[in-house]
Amino acid sequence: MKVQKLPVQQRRRILLTNGRFPVALDLARQLKKVGHTVYSVDPMHYHVHKFSRSVKKSYQVPAPHVAADGYVDCIRMAVHQLRIDILIPLHEEIFYLAQVDDLRPFLFAPDFHTLLALHNKWSFYQLTVAAGLSAPPSVLCKSMEDIYTKLDLANKEYALKPVFGRALSGIHHHKPGEIVPADLGISEDLPYICQEWIQGKQLCSYAVARGGEIKASAVYPVIDTIDGSSCVYFESIESPRVKQFMEVIARTYNITGQIAFDFIETPEHMYVLECNPRATSGIHLYNQTPYLAEAFTNPLTLRVDAAIGKKVQMVPGMLMWDKGEKTRHEKMQHTKRLLGTHDSLFTIRDPFPALMQPFLYVTYKRRCRENNLVLKELFQWDVVWEPTRAGLQKAHNEAIFANDSVAFIAYGENSALTNSSIPNPILMQQHQQPMMMMMMLQQQMIDMNQQPMMMMMPQQQMLDMNRPQPINTFVSDQPSTIFSGDKSNFPQTTHVIAQQAF
Repeated sequence: MKVQKLPVQQRRRILLTNGRFPVALDLARQLKKVGHTVYSVDPMHYHVHKFSRSVKKSYQVPAPHVAADGYVDCIRMAVHQLRIDILIPLHEEIFYLAQVDDLRPFLFAPDFHTLLALHNKWSFYQLTVAAGLSAPPSVLCKSMEDIYTKLDLANKEYALKPVFGRALSGIHHHKPGEIVPADLGISEDLPYICQEWIQGKQLCSYAVARGGEIKASAVYPVIDTIDGSSCVYFESIESPRVKQFMEVIARTYNITGQIAFDFIETPEHMYVLECNPRATSGIHLYNQTPYLAEAFTNPLTLRVDAAIGKKVQMVPGMLMWDKGEKTRHEKMQHTKRLLGTHDSLFTIRDPFPALMQPFLYVTYKRRCRENNLVLKELFQWDVVWEPTRAGLQKAHNEAIFANDSVAFIAYGENSALTNSSIPNPILMQQHQQPMMMMMMLQQQMIDMNQQPMMMMMPQQQMLDMNRPQPINTFVSDQPSTIFSGDKSNFPQTTHVIAQQAF
């Protein structure tokens, strides 16, 4: 597809907060293709952005999981010295950045309390039910005693997963009659959501929203994976029920940012499993098009969904596909997709991210040995966000002080986040007066030809228009110089923290 570059006055300086993932490379190329200037940061020294022509420069920074303050200081410096207009988070570093007030005008993401309510699997389940949408029956468990007293382990199949988990990390698939492992790690500090296991077709969705309106979206089934959850083949499909669900959530909570969902589809229902309020592999379905770049940078752009039937693969991942228990037909279909589908990694105009894969693989394996990690853990361990009880209690108090009722369920007495048994009187008063927004939301469900359900939380303030607005342009008079990839050149105030990170 031939893409025309934007006029100079419409081009933006964009910072991507991660350079290691394939989606980071694909998004950088899409932004560059329309004329934007793309920078990136990453705790790794070598990654795909380091070799891409689509990224003007990539910088090494402290790992947020290890040195959060040093990471934030470096992002702040990058934003001002590179004169960044838009800061786009790609993974769980989003949670570190969303808490920094002076970065909010640049950050393309929901506010922190909304992020938390969506990311927390238990509070998201409550939000889903409150919106009159379908989710697998679920129970919150904070101990092994809860597991054995609240669940019908003898007769039902469950997915047991940490409320702040990601992908397949920590997930246990319980089958009727089996013993739940004693080393599951469940506790007050690591609560689990236990969902009844639903058999059906797995679907994923990805969307970019602005002010509660979806500007770009994609839906794709889970077909080829390398670990049971990480897709390496993508085919855009039409699913009105999934798109309607995304629209209701985005509109109800006035989302500005990226948002993705996992679903199980049965002939009767569409069940939503969890939410990822960040970038996901759906970005690949906009490969070589300008539409996703427009959604990120132009508040007035019209909605353009991914073309139905578009197919994209990641060849390195497809080659790592586990053929173990697959049938002959499945293997043949996989080979057909491998040989006949466009690769998102390799392009003639930007070949080195693909050509450097052998070098990167050796580098990654060396880092795995140094940190005692397996390969799939290496890509996440230093950028994941694992909240502490003290941190969540602080967020709870801030929500009360700010009169932020979008956090009502996330910080309520039945929440997985805090152990506070004293309800916030301000939020309780708001909770008793939700009738107008209940009626509006139920009308949305009626318009979607779905049966509305009784609301469980205050909706009026959830549509509060005081939420952070879409990104504003910022121009700095500071010189365009910044720290180098050499650790010795980190800002003076974060030098010690940076040394701890590497």
